[in-house]
Amino acid sequence: AVSKYLRQNLYANLQAALPALTSLRTSSSTNHSSEEQNKGISKHPPSVQDYKKALQSAFTKVNKEVQRISHWSYQGSTAVAILFHTHKSTTLPSPKTTTTILAANAGDSRAIIGTSNHKSIDLIIDHKPNNPTE
Repeated sequence: AVSKYLRQNLYANLQAALPALTSLRTSSSTNHSSEEQNKGISKHPPSVQDYKKALQSAFTKVNKEVQRISHWSYQGSTAVAILFHTHKSTTLPSPKTTTTILAANAGDSRAIIGTSNHKSIDLIIDHKPNNPTE
């Protein structure tokens, strides 16, 4: 039951915490002109900090809801959410695009990304009971 709740609510809470993502998703899923698509999108796209706050808010809200339901007290679930934030700098003489990867997890989920030189990078720290920061 907890896993089903998480599956149904984590992304919805993430969208609610970051309305610009909702606008992007909604407009890209319908067949409208680019002018119509841009109406719902803020002129100031969300920052990396906005993405971070949205992830924290979504996970916190789902966690509080799960804790509120007493018959779920001995159940658990795991989840990983990954967001890619792309920022296009127009600073001259060398404009550039920067992509930041944000990862969040609950439970003993793991997220790893592979690089072009065949290396792997852990995106999250495992939740372990012997971890002092846990």
